[in-house]
Amino acid sequence: MTDIKTAALLACARAYYDRGANVQYDQYSMDRVLQLTPRRRIYQPPEAGTEQNTLYLDCSGFIHAAYYNTFGKTIPATLTWHMIDHVKPRILYCQLTHEETEDELRELAEKIRLLLRPGDVITYELHLGNGHTMMVLNDHQMIHCSQHGHLGSYDYSKRCNRHINRGFMWIDSLEDLFGPLPDGRERNFLFSSRVKRFAISRPLECFGEPTEEALLRLKGCAGLRCAVTTSHPGGRQACPGDTVHYTVRVDNLTEETQEAKILFKAPAGTVLLSGIDADGSIPPGKTLTMQAAVRVGAADRICLDGPEVRVNGMQIFAPRVLLRCAGSTPEKEALIRRAADAVRGGTGVMSAVAEVFRGCGVAMEPREQQYALTCFHQFDAVAGCVLARLPQNPRQDLAVYGMFGGSGVITPEMAYSEHVRTTQLRLRDLESGDVIWCSDDPYGIGAYACLFTGNSLLGVFESGGETQTLQGAEMERFIDSLFGRYAFLLLRPWQAMN
Repeated sequence: MTDIKTAALLACARAYYDRGANVQYDQYSMDRVLQLTPRRRIYQPPEAGTEQNTLYLDCSGFIHAAYYNTFGKTIPATLTWHMIDHVKPRILYCQLTHEETEDELRELAEKIRLLLRPGDVITYELHLGNGHTMMVLNDHQMIHCSQHGHLGSYDYSKRCNRHINRGFMWIDSLEDLFGPLPDGRERNFLFSSRVKRFAISRPLECFGEPTEEALLRLKGCAGLRCAVTTSHPGGRQACPGDTVHYTVRVDNLTEETQEAKILFKAPAGTVLLSGIDADGSIPPGKTLTMQAAVRVGAADRICLDGPEVRVNGMQIFAPRVLLRCAGSTPEKEALIRRAADAVRGGTGVMSAVAEVFRGCGVAMEPREQQYALTCFHQFDAVAGCVLARLPQNPRQDLAVYGMFGGSGVITPEMAYSEHVRTTQLRLRDLESGDVIWCSDDPYGIGAYACLFTGNSLLGVFESGGETQTLQGAEMERFIDSLFGRYAFLLLRPWQAMN
């Protein structure tokens, strides 16, 4: 019989699996945690994975996330080759010679089968570095975050996202640990010729009781997929007096009718306009939803905290909404058109915006190379010269909170805060007048920028490039390419005029 600690852990692990396409694989995250900036979100609960908030994980990131969101504590390693040595207790360790006979491998496989318990962590390291880690789900299955033959997450050579529709969480047979691949010439997982060593760890023995939220996930929300989305996702900002809409969705993934009670509490600083608590029976494969709307008060903070949403007592992750002092006005739109005309006439984007600002009595550094670099600190690291994001103050540096990135941008807290940066930028996140600043080096020598006019991007799109206008698919491709560049910022300079 499964004890409560194990049951809570497995319920959390399965909840990540239930996210489907909203969990994608970050194939470079292990290297990037050490050297550059990670996209994986090892502290976010499974309920944070929605169509508006992709969770980027890798194999060790998933193990870490499942344990953290069950017990509120971290396992002592987040990288595979560290997990073999540091995740305790280690109940089996094997360094392969690859001279083992078939009988020896069969004997070792049987020993492993007898040892395994639900919640155990199986980790192997490859001769060339890296490796893989999995969690035992039951007597016959394991659960893991794996590329599984797919090219996953981000193609840095082509600068574009690569997602698969089913996501990257998998439940596979434990027998796959030992069996040969379909071609019969190579073994999969533990006995592969590429494997240097492997270990089985039982970290459950080192953890206390599950958190209250983890128990609620197990007892009240098992088999339910819960998510909160908003009318203002990503970089879309709300102004005082604006209405923000929230949708709470509860899907029944089981084969039995489930009961669900949804409680909604409006965020601080807002007034609830519509939306009442909902409850009801959800037939198998069906959904219960509730809608709520709030009016935003004074925009005296960077962002509006998410509402408190509970389903059967469990708090569900709710997105934050960016705030700004005032929305678009005819006067602002006229100034943006003036800046766009200057860019078409051959003026650089930053210079054009600064010229418009000077006419309004607002000082702004005009040069692409220097302006945005005031948002970063340069230092040397293993990866070479990288940029650290200075504390964000959008009212001064004009950057949209959280909207920066690129393979050269790093801050110490990135691995620990889900709110520090975005992991995906979409066209819907942009507002008329936004400026996207990019650099392909840590010094801004070849910096370039473009202006979003509402239906197109106008400016320069590569170092030394000519002024162009991008629309439609070309515009989408450029936005998707931003995370493959050394550094970028999404600037909203018109905030300075509020």
